[in-house]
Parts: sequence; structure tokens; C-alpha cells
Amino acid sequence: MKYLRNEKGVTLTELLAALMISAMVLGGAMLALWQINQLFQSSTEGYLHRSEMKRVSSVFSTRLADSSTAVYISAADELRMLSGGKRQAVVFDRNSGTLSVYDFNGDVTQFESTAVSRAALPELYEQAQVVAESISGVAYTYANGSPLPAAPLKNGELISVTLTFEGGDTETVTVKLLQDRTDK
Repeated sequence: MKYLRNEKGVTLTELLAALMISAMVLGGAMLALWQINQLFQSSTEGYLHRSEMKRVSSVFSTRLADSSTAVYISAADELRMLSGGKRQAVVFDRNSGTLSVYDFNGDVTQFESTAVSRAALPELYEQAQVVAESISGVAYTYANGSPLPAAPLKNGELISVTLTFEGGDTETVTVKLLQDRTDK
């Protein structure tokens, strides 16, 4: 009977208890790692969204600040800009949520005309550059909040552009147009 009292081994109950404790510790560690991963993903997405907002507003403000003349076409969600001798049009497409910059190849009369739009005369709009694809609205105003007229803006006027991104975040840029020294 002495050989039955050998206590060098582990009983089945002890083995099952050790496995249960190990499973609980591993489950807790997996849950903690999953939560850390979720937190990292949400903070990364937020950072990328804010970076995209800043990039779009920077591109837009740089192009507008280099312009000496701007014409706002409210019916077409379009802002035309004259920078040096180059005419460009920033067009917001509500259906696709895109903000694009086109080279505008019309003459001065067409540049200032509210009757000209990308839908009416697409041949005047070339080389589209999509600036953003997640825009839900664009608002153009003077810096004091009053609406822009349908007339050329120039000689250092302050223009505010409010970009509304999908999700409701907004970014407002206020830019002063260049003084056109050739007018004097």
C-alpha cells in the first residue's frame, strides 16, 4: 500500500484548477489588448480626419491668398480666382461631396459672368484636381459674415471660407486677397 501514497504527481482537480486560472488571466489580457487596440484605432482615425481638414483648408487658403481677384458664383457653388495670369475655379459638387480645382480657360467676361458654370460650359473647365472628397458644404462670406456679391472681389478684401466635412466638423479660413499693383 505504500506505492499508493506517492504524492509526487498532480491530481486531475489541481490540473483543471490551474487551467481555469490560466484561462481567466489570458482572457483578461486579451480583453485589455483589444481595448487598447480600439483606443489606438479611434485616436488614429481622429488624427487623420483632423489632418485632412487642415490639409484641405491649407490648400484652399494658399490658392485664394495668391489671388488678386475672386468671383463667387453662388448658383454653381463655385469660386473663380485670378492668380497672376492664371484663372482657376474651385467647384463644390454637392452630389459627390468633392471639392475640385479646375483651370478656367474662359475670357475675362466669362470669368466674371454668373451665367457661366461647369454644367453650362464644361469645355472652359480643364485639368480637375480633387482637393477633398469628404465635404458636405462650403460657405463663402466676407470676414464679417455678410454674403459675397456676384461681382469681382479684389484689392485686398477679406474672404472667409467655411468648409463643412462629413461628420459635421467645420474649418473656417479667412484670407486677404492680394493687392493688384497693376490697377494703379
